[in-house]
Amino acid sequence: MSSNKVVLLSRLLLESYVNEVRLDRVLKDKFLSAEPGVDALPQYKIMPLFSLWKRHGNKFLLLLLGMRLTLLPLLAVAALLNLILALLFTLLPLRRSVADLAEPVCLPNTRSVKLFNYLFDDFDQRKSFQCKRPWGMLRYLSAVDYLRALFIVWRVLFAILCYAPLHGVRRRDLIFHALDVLPLSWYALFVSHLAQADKAFITDCNLQRWSYIASHLTDRCSIIQHAYIHADLQFTHAFGDLDCLFVFDPEFEAVFSRYFKFRSSAIIRPKLDLQGMGSDKPVLFLASSAPFVQVEIDFLRQVKNNLDFFVVVKLHPRHVYEDSVKQLTALADRVVDPACFPECDCMVSYDSFLGYEYKALGKNVLFLKDERSVQVFMGHP
Repeated sequence: MSSNKVVLLSRLLLESYVNEVRLDRVLKDKFLSAEPGVDALPQYKIMPLFSLWKRHGNKFLLLLLGMRLTLLPLLAVAALLNLILALLFTLLPLRRSVADLAEPVCLPNTRSVKLFNYLFDDFDQRKSFQCKRPWGMLRYLSAVDYLRALFIVWRVLFAILCYAPLHGVRRRDLIFHALDVLPLSWYALFVSHLAQADKAFITDCNLQRWSYIASHLTDRCSIIQHAYIHADLQFTHAFGDLDCLFVFDPEFEAVFSRYFKFRSSAIIRPKLDLQGMGSDKPVLFLASSAPFVQVEIDFLRQVKNNLDFFVVVKLHPRHVYEDSVKQLTALADRVVDPACFPECDCMVSYDSFLGYEYKALGKNVLFLKDERSVQVFMGHP
């Protein structure tokens, strides 16, 4: 068993967790810096945790404390699952070869494959593996790989236990991020096999743990932009190299170049199935984002008082909203479900990446963060 591979992948996993804590810290500083006591929360999925804390108070903090004290030993024990998998792959002919996979291998970050359907007309016929749930990758690992995974997990957990605070990253933050250390070790080993076979692959993971690991194992990884990328993010560990970067707007090439080196870039065209809203009035579609609900409420009040639009609102499916969202939905003529993409005359969001998809379709798009554009839209000089 190669100790060098275990050491390398252990290091990449830990570094990827450190970088993700830096991302959560940005969210905390941007939206919660004025909240007293917020430092008691781990910098991990900070917005949902904050909502749960406000709802359940100190009982929730006690639950988090219990998790923080028990997660590392529980994960260390869970890693022993690798011994069972190693035995199975020794006794049974279960393993498949990555050499048989057609290129590019598709690695969607979640079950949502919308971006891959934009890129490949035949995506439904392609073999794909989900980054967050890498169960399909298991057949491509060997018994030795599972032994490696065991030691990778233990090394990462020990490194977290010994971690000294740096750049605002604390041990307690890393403990929670390590919840997926077992599947992440399998993902890293699978990508290392793709790299050894010189296989090209593509993912829609951008500045998260999976793209960090992949960009340091091979330069044959391509990325599809899936969200708005800010140019002022700071990471402890630099990302690696990419093959091709697919973006929706050329302006993002310069932003991505702050974080990745890429050989080439291309513009991706959306294939949204826009649905009519059945109104004779011009349609204004607002794609909501929980941190900016009050800005959205203020904007729709102005629209209702000064303009004549049929207002359609879609809430973000993965955001946790406060009770104030009822004020937002009350201003809508129609609230649509997450799977609906409304046909509209104007698409509005604070800075949702969906705006760039609508822009690529030729729609008028208004970003609420651009106060000057909002004033022009409302008819104010």
